[in-house]
Amino acid sequence: MKINIDKIQKAKKNSALKFWIGGFFILSSGSVLIDYINENKGIGEIVIGTIMFLSLITVTINGIKQGLLVRKTKNYSAIIENYKSYGEVNTNELAELTKSSEENVVKNIQEMIKRQYIYGAYIDFNNKKIVFSNKDLEKTKNINNEFEVVTCPNCGGNNNVLKGSTVECEYCGSVIKN
Repeated sequence: MKINIDKIQKAKKNSALKFWIGGFFILSSGSVLIDYINENKGIGEIVIGTIMFLSLITVTINGIKQGLLVRKTKNYSAIIENYKSYGEVNTNELAELTKSSEENVVKNIQEMIKRQYIYGAYIDFNNKKIVFSNKDLEKTKNINNEFEVVTCPNCGGNNNVLKGSTVECEYCGSVIKN
């Protein structure tokens, strides 16, 4: 398993930007909304203000979640580094080491793979393991150019897959080899 440093750095910056800008505008729109309510403005202004306020809360929460996933990616990869020579790690072991539920570990790893924060690994749901690719993916200089769309033989879903890797179909969970 490898970490996509470029994606992680961009995600970290984006999450901070969403948090601070969203937070600033939440405070601004919140105070405007309170003024509208106190001044008995029309229902239209109050509805628009409420929609803006809720949208900004969503952006801010998204930024917080993205930042947490970046931290978890770094944490998981540091732990998984010790298991690389085995070629796999049990999801329950990773759950114990991260003091999280096995369900959350699987959900987090799936999201990390989906967002391309990590590559060279897939989740074997039947055996409850994270399996690392045997290919030497370190040689790829620009992994963004090394992805191709592969159609799942089981469900027909299109998946963005790193050349030479084995991943789980994001639609049905089948193993796809590229």
